[in-house]
Amino acid sequence: MAEILPTLGYGLKQIKELEEAINSIDADSVILGTQSLIVRYMSINKPIVRVRFELKELSKPDLKGILEGFVDRISKH
Repeated sequence: MAEILPTLGYGLKQIKELEEAINSIDADSVILGTQSLIVRYMSINKPIVRVRFELKELSKPDLKGILEGFVDRISKH
């Protein structure tokens, strides 16, 4: 079974903590699934594999509709 280390936030402190966490775990490799190449700011002691993904929206509201609704609501305040 694969273990997953989710991340959120990319401030300097969070990047350093993530680097330390990745380097301290027993793993064969790291799968990087972020849009950002965050590893440019880290020194990781394991092989890194980068994956890409795409969003296929199957229903409404879609992302565009959700964002437009959000912008409409906040612009009225």
